[in-house]
Amino acid sequence: MSSRTLVFIHENDPDQQGTIEGEQPNTYDISIFGLNTFLGTLYSAALYAAGHMAERLGHAERAEQLRSMAANGSAIMEERLWQGEWYIQEVDLEQYSEQNWATGLHSDHLLGQWWADVLQLPSTLDPEHIRKAVESIFTYNFRENLEGIPTPERWFGVPSDAGLINCTWPHEGRPEVPTRYSDEVWTGLEYEVAALLISTGQMDKAMTLLQAVRDRYDGHRMNPWNDIECGDHYVRAMSSWSLLLAATDFGWDAQLGELTLGNRTGQERLVAPFFAAPAWGTYEIDADGDITIRVIGGEIEVKSVVVKDVAAGDAAVSLDRAIIEATAVSSEQVLVVNLSASNHLAKGSKLQITF
Repeated sequence: MSSRTLVFIHENDPDQQGTIEGEQPNTYDISIFGLNTFLGTLYSAALYAAGHMAERLGHAERAEQLRSMAANGSAIMEERLWQGEWYIQEVDLEQYSEQNWATGLHSDHLLGQWWADVLQLPSTLDPEHIRKAVESIFTYNFRENLEGIPTPERWFGVPSDAGLINCTWPHEGRPEVPTRYSDEVWTGLEYEVAALLISTGQMDKAMTLLQAVRDRYDGHRMNPWNDIECGDHYVRAMSSWSLLLAATDFGWDAQLGELTLGNRTGQERLVAPFFAAPAWGTYEIDADGDITIRVIGGEIEVKSVVVKDVAAGDAAVSLDRAIIEATAVSSEQVLVVNLSASNHLAKGSKLQITF
């Protein structure tokens, strides 16, 4: 299925250089044109994901081809779209005068990077530029109140509300007919941007943005269990789940039996839920960096544990108080604890790693 999907996409990238520049239908109920990072990073993330799958299936040559396409596309977007604060859309407004943003700042213009973070794929663009672009989205598009913005097509807040506007033109250049829904406020985008802020080390800004969302949906004027957009309980708001992944840096690789854990909250001690396909539970990272993984339901086979932002060396590992053999390898603030054998964790199991 993924191969057939890529064949379809490659029709829009005939030279297979990792970019799409023609007509690009999208979830804003329009088509956009020209090189951009909104759909460009989504394409890069898809190429990296497909390359990952190809490698797991033993197609090494195809995997390398897909990764090279993704890297090449990223380099092209960096060269042509980075303007120092965010990534612009390269579009001929004389030919495509409506429904594009050109030099504007679109809150959704790092969508593919958000997906790459969720799936723990390589970065789709320069990490420092990503951090700056996310900061710019917050700086320019977040408003303490919505007074004075052009009348949106649909209202999802009142003028006294705070929120993140979908698209703005901080240095002028707004087209006469801008990209659709520019002046609206969508919780799905706010959660996405908040997750990107967390993953780039900007927790305070993320919390400010999230507080604005929950203040709008405080139960007095809007239902806290029903983020609306193009209808009730709109699915884009499910991006809120990525906040947990961003804050915990959690990942589960079922084929490798590998758990990935982290703590981006800024707190010395973290206790967080985890959800892997066959099991769920909690994990704790204490002030000393020691880890306790508890399975509350289901079962899981664990062969290794990856801990982010840790520079520790030797590790002692126990499962339900029984010592098990393990080796620890540390590189660039990432610690990989390899267990000597696959270990079965069921309901009530407790895996501990101490340094």
